[in-house]
Amino acid sequence: MRSRRKSIAGWWVLAGLALAGGCVGEASRQAPPAAHEEITPAALMRHVNFLADPKMAGRATGTPENARAGEYVAEQFAAAGLTPAGDGGTWYQAFTAPKLRLPAPSCRLAAGAREFALGKDFAPTSAGCAGAFDAPLVFAGYGVHNHIRGYNDYATVSARGAVVMILQGEPHDAGGQSLWATKGHWTELAPTAAKLKRAAAEGAVAVLIVTPPTIAGESDSLDDVLGEGQGPLPALRISREAADELLAPAGAGKTVAKLTDAIRATGQPASFAVGPKVSGTVNLVEGAGRNVIGLLPASPGAPENPRVPVIVVAAHYDHLPPTGQKARDRGFGVRPGADDNASGTVALILLARAMARVPQRQCTMLFVGFSGEELGFLGSKYFIRHPAVPLERIAMGFTIDQIARVRNDEILLIGNVNYPPLSRAIRAARASLGHPHYTPIPILQAHHWSDQAPFVAAGVRTLLVTNGLHADYHTMRDTADRVNAAGACDVTRMALEILTRLATGPLSPARETQPMPDDPTWRRFFPQETPSSAPAQASEPPRPAARGRKAA
Repeated sequence: MRSRRKSIAGWWVLAGLALAGGCVGEASRQAPPAAHEEITPAALMRHVNFLADPKMAGRATGTPENARAGEYVAEQFAAAGLTPAGDGGTWYQAFTAPKLRLPAPSCRLAAGAREFALGKDFAPTSAGCAGAFDAPLVFAGYGVHNHIRGYNDYATVSARGAVVMILQGEPHDAGGQSLWATKGHWTELAPTAAKLKRAAAEGAVAVLIVTPPTIAGESDSLDDVLGEGQGPLPALRISREAADELLAPAGAGKTVAKLTDAIRATGQPASFAVGPKVSGTVNLVEGAGRNVIGLLPASPGAPENPRVPVIVVAAHYDHLPPTGQKARDRGFGVRPGADDNASGTVALILLARAMARVPQRQCTMLFVGFSGEELGFLGSKYFIRHPAVPLERIAMGFTIDQIARVRNDEILLIGNVNYPPLSRAIRAARASLGHPHYTPIPILQAHHWSDQAPFVAAGVRTLLVTNGLHADYHTMRDTADRVNAAGACDVTRMALEILTRLATGPLSPARETQPMPDDPTWRRFFPQETPSSAPAQASEPPRPAARGRKAA
């Protein structure tokens, strides 16, 4: 134990010496005022409000909302003056995502002559499986059998040989809280997987799932792609409008909202046979995601020089699905990911604009928006295997992840902080700004924290800029109204000053092979994490989407 403490202490002595010295001439290399003008709270919040809008449904990889977020990043890169550096001269670098199952174009849902629209009226859920169906429709409430409560949605209706429409969740009050569990929780009957298993046991041939307005409000999402597509039955999520249309033959008052109210008011099931047949097809294909890559050449206005080193500045723009996988709170609802990682994505956008105004750059800069980070760094792993420039040219991987919850002006810098050009740049940036505190931590992790991990594994020097975790991490409370815009701008300005000094000074793309000891300082910022394991990825049952939450 003592020898390890000595080793760690030795690293901090080296860090102190590196940070204290070598700053002669650094002041002359600070970012010009024009670059700092790009970084304002108003600009930051404009982008955060777009990316973390509930309509973006969490930007989970493989969803249309994730694709739109990637397009937004590409639009901002173009406006900053970057050039596309993705596949075939585009902004995008596509990669496969085996953990996802996406709908094939052949997916369909119909009732008689009425053909519903894929993506608008319905979408397959990866909790189900592929298959075709053509059978009468039955409404079976929440599709649950609670022996303890004496409640059984299948008691008065037969699902054998039928397509069953069920509600997301379980009986709940007008505020969306379960009537069977303590506040904020749902029983083991509520998850989609449990409902599909019950429907299969009842003899159903397919399941249609609709979310009551008391659970999802206006932020209902049909996209449910995280899963293996190996469930017991073909299953589709359908919109409330489509559900009401399918229920119409049963008579007036048979709408999702009114049926939900009836079950709540009586405490009893409201199941019935609708009558007409419903047909459909579920085909699932392996998922995919896209990185967004823009290039800023070393010499403004000049062609890319293949002999100069490259700095990769990156942030992931994906987050979590509304279905609750990987979430730290329970249930169905949008996790907007304002801090994780709309904030880092916005810093990436602002830094691209700012660095384009920095003269005398000696390094080419690649600005990369990664997707698939929440699935295990899929996008950044693919980038390392298929880099937009030769890997041996990359001198630094600079990652920004979660900077919108700065506390006590404290900024966490994790990585090769003892590398002399980086340590001098950090010291000079701190001196030039005179405001943000920072905690440099000389620790490398090849399997943890963020998209710097694959760079570490490849031997590329890295720096991760973050404010660490907080209570709203991976929950429905990570909303735009809780963003510390001034603090996030402070972090972005500090990143600009560090990058300016790195880009205007000599950098070596030599690989980093020196192992680093674990430094316990990081635990203060990641209290629920361990360096060898990521958060659990269990699927959770539904709960209401966040509405009108106040800033912390």
